[in-house]
Amino acid sequence: MAGWPFSTALLFSILILVRGRGVVLDSQGPVLISEPRSSVEFSNDTGAMIHCSAHGSPSPRIDWLMGDGSPVLPIPNIREMLVNGSMYFLPFGAESYRHDVHSAVYRCQASNSVGKVLGREITVKAVVRQKYEVQVRDAYVLAGNTGVLRCEIPAFVKEYVAVTSWLKDSAFNIYPSAESGEKHHMLPTGELLVFSVTPADAHSTYRCRTVHHVTGDTVESSSYARLVVTEHRNSSPPRFNERVNPGPIRTGETIVLSCISQGNPPPTYLWFRESVSGTTMVFNSERIHARAGVLVLQPARVEDAGRYVCHANNTAGSERVELEVTIISSLSIHLAPQQVTVDLGKDAEFQCSVTGQPHPVISWAKDGLPVREGSSGRSKVTGNDGSTLRISSIMRDDKGMYQCFAKNDYEMVQATAELRLGGKLVQSLHRMLRFI
Repeated sequence: MAGWPFSTALLFSILILVRGRGVVLDSQGPVLISEPRSSVEFSNDTGAMIHCSAHGSPSPRIDWLMGDGSPVLPIPNIREMLVNGSMYFLPFGAESYRHDVHSAVYRCQASNSVGKVLGREITVKAVVRQKYEVQVRDAYVLAGNTGVLRCEIPAFVKEYVAVTSWLKDSAFNIYPSAESGEKHHMLPTGELLVFSVTPADAHSTYRCRTVHHVTGDTVESSSYARLVVTEHRNSSPPRFNERVNPGPIRTGETIVLSCISQGNPPPTYLWFRESVSGTTMVFNSERIHARAGVLVLQPARVEDAGRYVCHANNTAGSERVELEVTIISSLSIHLAPQQVTVDLGKDAEFQCSVTGQPHPVISWAKDGLPVREGSSGRSKVTGNDGSTLRISSIMRDDKGMYQCFAKNDYEMVQATAELRLGGKLVQSLHRMLRFI
């Protein structure tokens, strides 16, 4: 380095020292900036492109892993791995369906010289396009009561198909709504209610229309349904048509609770909400609508979760049914600090904050591998829900990328933090660089 200015020579020496100690002053670990939602469904006719991207310095490499951690490899004419890090599922014929490829769990991984991070678990499901038919059947109802018509969807497509409307007498369309009309009400769940049925209602015909939310196919029932109206001369106590708890409801969606019964005279209904503070009656409001054995709450809120009790009464007796409501609210996660520099031998602590319902299970990872509380006892996960990770007596191997994962039965989220090494070396470097 003869003839070099002193400052240049000093800077060159520092860089050699820095690299020798494994310190890169301008490095940044990978952080995912875009990853797929928890569930990806696509039709075999269209295929699907799944993207994942991350930033960092050096620029991170994107790879894909199966749910068990094994690498995802390209399969000719089935699955391709693109240079930009995307994963492409090609359109395929029904005969080329592979369960291990088209119905599997995948994860995105981003890595650079600082460390590795994993994305959330993604359930990929390819739906093979198949023709399906829907049926409607006659409904039997006592005069004065509420008739319920249902659209029967085959089991093999039921999770993908929704009822969009009903057609009365081939001319009058009835669409779902939170509030009921004078005579008809299509519930958001697909059933059609006909209120205060009279013998004249037996002359009308009804058909249902559906849509497949993956393929976009629309299907109308080929048959018609009618109400079969009977008049009951003797008194009869209320009898519920069915007792079905609603599935989990996401916040913002519509809660529909049904306890429609048949009786003579036609029953009246009361709804109650049970909680730790006691039982309260449910009244109609701007957000809550109750009529003829159906309770609708829209939009759903977290506080709507719990047990609801429906009482059906007439002069001949009464009946009650309990329905449980589960509310799902999207998980949100934050990991602090997001970047921390710790001297060798000192301690570090990360705090993971999660909101959302149902309450998730928290886990930790370092550079894509689970954090294990080893025999040395330096890494400890604490807190009632495992929300705190504490690392004592920091060593060189502890630098890298740390992640907190939160998972429940419906989704998974993650947050990332980077642990850097400090100490006298780095402090001296910064002091020296100020004078160059």
